Amino acid sequence: MLITLTVGVVIATLGVGAIDSLAVFFVPANLYVTASWLGPLIAAFGAGAIAGALLTGPVARRVPFARIFWLGLVLSGTGLVAFSRSTQLQAAIGILCLCGVTRRMVNTVITPLLWERHRSTFSAGSAP
Repeated sequence: MLITLTVGVVIATLGVGAIDSLAVFFVPANLYVTASWLGPLIAAFGAGAIAGALLTGPVARRVPFARIFWLGLVLSGTGLVAFSRSTQLQAAIGILCLCGVTRRMVNTVITPLLWERHRSTFSAGSAP
């Protein structure tokens, strides 16, 4: 379980890191706007991340952590593919906002997932 969580988060983090690096070239070439729109695009991702952090609690009351984790990874990947294929600025802003929501939900449920699966390891009375 720990290896699965680690691999999933590393892959998702590399995807977001690639966007940060390549967005400077992507925005003018594919969205047909100046590179000055990179700031609002990153802000849309950040706003989505804030919304995702706020939504994770209510969602986690109804949906198991593991399901939020894998759905978040799948939806983040799908969103990144959709972003790479977008040619309109408004669509790209919306897609990145949704990617921020799903990515933050993945990050938020990692700790409860670890706690749920390895509770005895983290308890105060157990020896290392």
